[in-house]
Amino acid sequence: MLERGGLYLTKADGEKVMAEMPASLLRAMQSLLAAVAESGTAFIFKPEDGVSPERAAELLGVSRPIVYQRMDTGKIPFRQVGTHRRLRAADVARLKQFEDRRRSFAAALSADTEDLEENFAQPGRSVLDANVLYANHLRNLLLQLAQNDVFDARWSERIEQEWLGATEPRTREPIATRTIPLIRRWFADALVAGFDAECVIGATNSNDGHVAFAAAAKDVEGPAAPDGP
Repeated sequence: MLERGGLYLTKADGEKVMAEMPASLLRAMQSLLAAVAESGTAFIFKPEDGVSPERAAELLGVSRPIVYQRMDTGKIPFRQVGTHRRLRAADVARLKQFEDRRRSFAAALSADTEDLEENFAQPGRSVLDANVLYANHLRNLLLQLAQNDVFDARWSERIEQEWLGATEPRTREPIATRTIPLIRRWFADALVAGFDAECVIGATNSNDGHVAFAAAAKDVEGPAAPDGP
């Protein structure tokens, strides 16, 4: 840990002198040099300095709309100066630290996943139960993963009927006439058919026997089914 130190300076006449610095300033210099060594750039602000959203976007490495979205959702405070918004430099720095950690984690996780997928894993297959298909964003997320070959999605007509039966009456018709035909078209092999929906498998709940049999009929690894809507 730094306790004492300073800068060695050379005067115009060649005399060398040392300017001693307090420990707090030494630590700040150490952080500054480390930041420059890591990224090639460093920004110095006073904590209370006002930063425009445009400058904050540059510092954070994101677009201006993202900065405005962070402000509107309360993730970064701001003050109004006339018709303009201003952010505290300290708040921008804290958000940058968070974003840098998030990006580092995402990059490490992505690298780990790519290694596992390339060298170890084979895409699995799963039956998507009505409870999964019912939730719009969850359904879209899982189907996008399936489209990217993370796993093979499967479901049955009976699962579709349960999904429709759980939806609100006003959304049932567009789902039946638009959503289901759309996902069937994109996942032509996803529909499981030719199984006994009344067959009981192990200790499966009687209401979900058709899901278990759909999984077994296609040698699927297992149904994806969270709690009901």
